[in-house]
Amino acid sequence: DTPGQIEAFTWSASGNIITDALASTLPTVIIYVIDTPRCAENALTFSSNMLHACSILYKTRLPMVLAFNKADVQSAERPRAWMADYLTFDAALTASDESSGGGTFASSFARSLALALDEFYHHLSPVEVSALTGEGFPDLLSAIDHARSEYYAYYKPELDRRRASRDSQRAANQEEQLRKFRNDRDSDQAPRPASRSTANAALHSNADVNSDEDSEMERALLEEFKESFALKKSTAAQQRTPSSRRT
Repeated sequence: DTPGQIEAFTWSASGNIITDALASTLPTVIIYVIDTPRCAENALTFSSNMLHACSILYKTRLPMVLAFNKADVQSAERPRAWMADYLTFDAALTASDESSGGGTFASSFARSLALALDEFYHHLSPVEVSALTGEGFPDLLSAIDHARSEYYAYYKPELDRRRASRDSQRAANQEEQLRKFRNDRDSDQAPRPASRSTANAALHSNADVNSDEDSEMERALLEEFKESFALKKSTAAQQRTPSSRRT
């Protein structure tokens, strides 16, 4: 009766964790409680409740029991008849359309939904109970026992299969991580070729050596040029000097 509890528990990640943890160790059954007076008065409300119950069933993948509560106020005979016979539900929708002045999109959708959920109804155990008076609780306990048998017959093998698949996937991921670790370790221990930075440093070192050799050669050529120029200058000076005077 608390707004948002079903949504928070069913569709949140924590709800799945709790139901999976319970179902993996103990027989687990979903009891979907329905407000009987509201569903019995309006076929559209009944249809929306069935859609919600179906979505929870396929979300949890666990046996489900439909508990029509407030049986002391109104009987669940009409909703149970709608679940058993589509024509009865269609007649109720037609009567609702006539009273409201014509068919609506919601009515058309409810008809299509009822046809789709017809198979879904055959796998549910509807019971009438009263939380106030305790009426119908023996039937509820009997339905829970039947759902417990379904748990062991159909749902437990599926849970075991999913758990084995999950464990196998986890083991494969661990093995892949271990393989990557070993490859990284082996690559770190193996001798590595010279890196690009080392090669560049060697090239720069060779370039510096070559540059020093070029500088030495340039200095030698310059000294040789200076000596040659000085010799030519001295010779030219001697040739310009006047001859000694005749005695």
